[in-house]
Amino acid sequence: PTREPDEVQTFGWVGMVLTHEHSSTKPHTTVYHAYNDHSYTSLARIECTDTPVNPRCAIYYTHSGLNGLPEALTNGDGHLVWQGQYGVWGNLQRQ
Repeated sequence: PTREPDEVQTFGWVGMVLTHEHSSTKPHTTVYHAYNDHSYTSLARIECTDTPVNPRCAIYYTHSGLNGLPEALTNGDGHLVWQGQYGVWGNLQRQ
């Protein structure tokens, strides 16, 4: 029996800041993370697809709580594309 290969994810870091990520399940897509200067709070998530036929990037803006955890992502039109709720200890309860 043949087994499906496991997913491989790679992450790029600069110090304690996640700068980009890539998954083997989406070989032509890279996700970049933009931050405010001298901060660990994310400003945006940029998903770029480098397919030869249709290269594109989508920018999603991060809305964070006072503790820096992302609470929502909106697209360029201001529409909500993701929302999360966290427990007392910072674990994601619902999305």
